[in-house]
Amino acid sequence: MAEITKQYTYKLPDTYFGNTWEQQKTASAMYTGPKEGYVFVKKETGELIFDESFHPIFSSASMSEEECAAHLEESLGTRCDPSEQLVKVDAARSNEETAIAAVMQGVDISDWPNKEYAFPEGHPNAGEVYHVDPDPLPITDSLDVYQGITYDFETETWSFENVPFQPPYCTEERHMAMLEGQKRIAVELKASRTWDADAEAELDRFIAECDAAPTKFAGIHWLMVKFPTLDETILFPPSEEPAVEEEEAE
Repeated sequence: MAEITKQYTYKLPDTYFGNTWEQQKTASAMYTGPKEGYVFVKKETGELIFDESFHPIFSSASMSEEECAAHLEESLGTRCDPSEQLVKVDAARSNEETAIAAVMQGVDISDWPNKEYAFPEGHPNAGEVYHVDPDPLPITDSLDVYQGITYDFETETWSFENVPFQPPYCTEERHMAMLEGQKRIAVELKASRTWDADAEAELDRFIAECDAAPTKFAGIHWLMVKFPTLDETILFPPSEEPAVEEEEAE
């Protein structure tokens, strides 16, 4: 199987998980993997069918790469639905095909640098890092690649023009409702029994931070809002009693 390493470029929205491209921002990443493979598209629209996966072309000691490609094409053709068409992707041919090969096989961001977001000067928490993300955001966090990638049968070219930006995976209302829910649990927990001074102080701190979060993170995208954490070891410390040793049998 021939492998390549090639850079591809993709759109970034104007804002974090936004849906406009007025600033025409882009990012680049490297693809390393099979040079060629087959994918399925819809015959009527040319839309890429992600569920059918990417099928790389392998070579073997007994067959050349061309023979392997023909054998794979024939094999995949037998499972091809009448409404689908098999199309070869060459990751070295175009930016779009490189991106398709990358996203269909999973973008590996394990060695990507991170970007830290910190409160700006003048903020009560200036300098505090409140969010960390890969830099740049991978294509799958920027574009909703599972819909809109299309193939033109006449020109034999791919297009990302109709691919929308990735929508937030959680609405602001739901996100803030989860924060309010955590606070409510802490309030109920505090009222459920009599706590020692340290545990009560920890619950009060947590509740106060939940209350302060909307103001603290004002103007920041809700998916960057860090929820307070409750130190349960203060509420429920491990027993300090020594373990009872079993008596030796006489």
